[in-house]
Amino acid sequence: MAESDFDDLFDDLEIKGTISHTLPGVFVHSDKPLTLIMRHAGDANPAWKSMRAKTVAERRAAEGDESRQRDLNLRIFAHTVIVGWDNCNKRDGSPHPYAPATAVARFQRLIAKDGIDKLGVAFLAAGDPANFRGSPEAASEALGK
Repeated sequence: MAESDFDDLFDDLEIKGTISHTLPGVFVHSDKPLTLIMRHAGDANPAWKSMRAKTVAERRAAEGDESRQRDLNLRIFAHTVIVGWDNCNKRDGSPHPYAPATAVARFQRLIAKDGIDKLGVAFLAAGDPANFRGSPEAASEALGK
């Protein structure tokens, strides 16, 4: 068997791509709930990894201050994990383009109104590497199971 026969053996186990995560009950001038399009929140995302490294001192300074920690994490996610959104419209019904600063402001309002739960679930989904791998069936097939 040539070495190249194994080149794609683990392709379905790699962390890659994006996921869509709908926030139930969160409507932004749309009849459909807001959906976040996210990259992995982990070391496989170079932007996330870099920003986490750059904010070590800021994160340490925020220890014990829940509001400050939350705002810092929102900023990190908005800039490095979330790459877009669906069903986020302006008042006139036209699509609102994704921008990290807009996302942070919108999420802060959402948290003030409803708490962190809905966003927390989305962020947990972004941190789970299994959500960014091929299907379990494809992975098992690649491993010969």
